[in-house]
Amino acid sequence: MPGKPIRWESIGRCALLRHETRRDNAERKQRVHRKHEYMQLESYNLMMNSGRRKLESLEGAFRYFWEHSDFRLGYMQTMLVDEIKTAYLPNMFGEELVAHLKYLNERYAIDQLINTKAILFPRRVCKGA
Repeated sequence: MPGKPIRWESIGRCALLRHETRRDNAERKQRVHRKHEYMQLESYNLMMNSGRRKLESLEGAFRYFWEHSDFRLGYMQTMLVDEIKTAYLPNMFGEELVAHLKYLNERYAIDQLINTKAILFPRRVCKGA
């Protein structure tokens, strides 16, 4: 004689409830770092790296200049400014450059880092040519 039918709906509902309870408990028990512990975290050290701060400062200075002056860059001049920034990257980051290559590659399309560049650049671009 067959037993009671299995109620899959109630079994699934109980499994989902257990999963949600575990997730909520894990979120409540998540560690909150104290103020003095942040300096020991690797993510904090990467964020507060002096090279990153120098780069942000340089880009902030450029942004401020472009926003508060009547001077506007053309497409090729923007490329020149980006090339100059990438030439300065080894100086800004120093020995920590390799650790930050992924971050830098997301911001700039870097094929290779060369700290000395020779750039032949026209003063104006002819629109008719």
